[in-house]
Amino acid sequence: MQKGFLILLFSLILFAREIPQDLLQKLHLQGAKIGVVDFFASWCHSCRFEIPRIMDVAHKNKDVKFVGVAIDDNPSDAKRFVNRLGIDMPVVYDKEHTIVSWFNPVGVPALYILKDGKIVGNIIGAHEDIGELLTQKIESLR
Repeated sequence: MQKGFLILLFSLILFAREIPQDLLQKLHLQGAKIGVVDFFASWCHSCRFEIPRIMDVAHKNKDVKFVGVAIDDNPSDAKRFVNRLGIDMPVVYDKEHTIVSWFNPVGVPALYILKDGKIVGNIIGAHEDIGELLTQKIESLR
């Protein structure tokens, strides 16, 4: 019972959190009505599976701003990964881990859904139905 309560409390604190303007600017999300932040790494096998499906959702939802955050220590590894997968959303190379420190995901892949500069949802870990899950979350915000 206590564990469930703590998870609920943490979720409420996280989801009520407004993202600072300087961070929104780094993420190219200033002024976005709905945004999706995708944390990934070149060494993450689940990320390789999910990113093409996330890109499909992005292409079908032009009014939603998508941005990737590569958490690799070596930006050239991340850039090769981005090029190999044909990722065409903006990607921030978070070598100093300032963005990942603020969001503090428990692992990758990790998606954060934003509305008007506030975190309103997330999808953490690998999901075979990531496209459907993400589409449902986006549709619920419209």
